Amino acid sequence: MNPALAKTSYFVDTIITVTILFLTFEAFLGSTIFALFPRLPILMGHAVSEKHFTVLVRMFFTFLYFTTSFTIIANFMVICIIVFIYLFYMTILVTEEFKTFGNGKNIVGHRYLTISRLRTTSNIILEYRSTQILHQRFLDIFGFMLAPAHSLCTLIVIFCSFAIISYRHEIHSSEFCILVPWLVVVGSYWFVVLEFGRLIYSKGGKVLFSWSVHDWGSAYNNKLMTKFRKSCPRFMVNYGSIYVIRRTSVLAFVRNLSRGTFRALLTLVTHF
Repeated sequence: MNPALAKTSYFVDTIITVTILFLTFEAFLGSTIFALFPRLPILMGHAVSEKHFTVLVRMFFTFLYFTTSFTIIANFMVICIIVFIYLFYMTILVTEEFKTFGNGKNIVGHRYLTISRLRTTSNIILEYRSTQILHQRFLDIFGFMLAPAHSLCTLIVIFCSFAIISYRHEIHSSEFCILVPWLVVVGSYWFVVLEFGRLIYSKGGKVLFSWSVHDWGSAYNNKLMTKFRKSCPRFMVNYGSIYVIRRTSVLAFVRNLSRGTFRALLTLVTHF
């Protein structure tokens, strides 16, 4: 299949294009708002002295501020979307499409998304090893972000929960509308990422086990797949041994959120 015509590629390209257009629009919009309301404290131009710089120069600083801010946010969002799409398809491929059954036929109720020729010795060895190489390249690029992203998402959720619970009678409705989406979106996103990693880790081992009880058609093929199965490491989402998503990672994430929020609340009560 031509990658340029794939729906996933088209979806990612559309997101990147819309992000760039939105970024450009927001930068010009921020500069225009500054021209109309130059004293707004949210604008970067407000921090530049009016005595030393003209309005156009201050508008330039505002434009630069919006461009830099939205570029960082946009790049972060695109990375999150790419990671989500990759883990979604990798979970399906690793946990379902490479799985076989002992009688060499599909069980009742199970439906593959790929053709049956994939699960033959002439194809599955090549495809599985290619998937391993692809996954390793993915981890080489994004793996170092796992531990910082886990810490950042945990802190954001704990902070939002703490602020909403502790200052629910004091915060403005606009602030409440900012904290709740951050709490829901960040917590849900990382929960789903951990769940994908858990499925890849737990069911990836079952796929290798299914090969050991599958009839590959001949004694030679069975022996070949036995040797190949022993050479295949378990699929997992990790960055070396520093950070590994395991079966209990989701539960540990929820436990850390609950424990961190309650500790923050108890610290506030004890302090006052």
